[in-house]
Amino acid sequence: MLNFSDINISDTVNMSFQILYNYWQEIRDGNSIPLKSDFNPMKIASILPEIAIMERIDDNKIIYRLAGTELVKRAGVNLTGTNILNNFPTGIRKIINDAYLKSAEIPCAGHHKVIMLYEDSPPNELECLYLPLNDNEGKIRFHIVLMFLTNKKTFKLKNPRKFIGYEIPAICYFDIGFGCLDYETLPEHVANITKPE
Repeated sequence: MLNFSDINISDTVNMSFQILYNYWQEIRDGNSIPLKSDFNPMKIASILPEIAIMERIDDNKIIYRLAGTELVKRAGVNLTGTNILNNFPTGIRKIINDAYLKSAEIPCAGHHKVIMLYEDSPPNELECLYLPLNDNEGKIRFHIVLMFLTNKKTFKLKNPRKFIGYEIPAICYFDIGFGCLDYETLPEHVANITKPE
């Protein structure tokens, strides 16, 4: 069982992470990476609203192939088919892309904390866990991602909202049987980066 205690998350987040990780373990074949085609969303119905399937196309494109209802509600638009990197300012796109790339290359599990800032409403505070998935040819092109909103009690959806930036306080990795990367050292500017107008 993967231990998420090192990343200082709440019991509720830990439980959701464990549901996703346990299901990922269930559909893998021995020590291999599970196939995207084996993923059945209904098997994780309790966390499905905050689940996404991402496909990394290249250095400039990570596409939502599936986006849970909570993710769509928070975004205010249909996310399926859109490039997640377009939501980030230029200075942070490489960091997000590299996090997915590293998770595929090792392969390993990844975690990052994201705070989305708005001028006129409370932030979205997210704990994200992502796990690699193979395509049918055995290449890791996909990730299953849980984007857990930690401030559900205080978060109020207000549209339109003026988005002003992101904070990404932490990125780290977990060994899923193939080795692991050290905790990511983030450039100082990432701790408080503002999306340009």
